[in-house]
Amino acid sequence: MPGFNVELGNARDYFQLGSLFRAGYNLDADYGVNKVNTAFDGGMPYSDKFSIYFFAGAFGRFQPLNIFIQGNSPETRGIANLEYFVYASEIGAAMMWRSFRVAFTITDISKTFQSQPKHHQIGTLELNFAF
Repeated sequence: MPGFNVELGNARDYFQLGSLFRAGYNLDADYGVNKVNTAFDGGMPYSDKFSIYFFAGAFGRFQPLNIFIQGNSPETRGIANLEYFVYASEIGAAMMWRSFRVAFTITDISKTFQSQPKHHQIGTLELNFAF
C-alpha cells in the first residue's frame, strides 16, 4: 500500500513518501492497524471475517520546518538543528475476528534533530473493537 502525505502549516511542513506491505489471510477485512507516532494510518476493522497478516513498511520524510523542535521564535531556531531528512520503518503482525483486532508493531524512527543521541524504537500493542 503506497502512501504520500503533505503537511503545510505554521507549526511544521513536511513531504512524506512510503509504502506498507501486508501478507496474510483475508487482507480485505481491514486497512491496516493503528500505531503510535508513525506515518501509516490504519483504520477500524469493518468485517466479521477471520484475518491474520504480517506487515512491514518504510517511509522517508523531508521536513523543512518543525517549530516543536526548532522553537517558535527566530532567537530559538539555532538551539536544536533539525534533521531535514528522516525515516521510519516498521514490522508487525495483526489478527482480526468478529470486529476484534489485536496487533503488535515495532517501529524504528530516525533522529529528528542533530544533537539527538540516537534513533528510537516504539512497540505498540493494539486491541481494537468495532461496533
